[in-house]
Amino acid sequence: MPPGFVIARGPMERFLRRQGFAAVTLPWRRVHILFEYRLRQDIIAHERVHLDQIARVGPVRFTISYLFWLALV
Repeated sequence: MPPGFVIARGPMERFLRRQGFAAVTLPWRRVHILFEYRLRQDIIAHERVHLDQIARVGPVRFTISYLFWLALV
């Protein structure tokens, strides 16, 4: 797995499963991914886009935008 990616465990794993997500990117540039998706290059690429967004707009603006879009789902 790429740097910054970790296997989701405990509460984070439960959160991802409950929401139906394969992975989630957190503002401190950490990606939690479910074990069964750890080799999926499409999901890794998608989460890398979020890491690029954090680098570009900063963690605060990223978090506000991310939460806004999650609320729409």
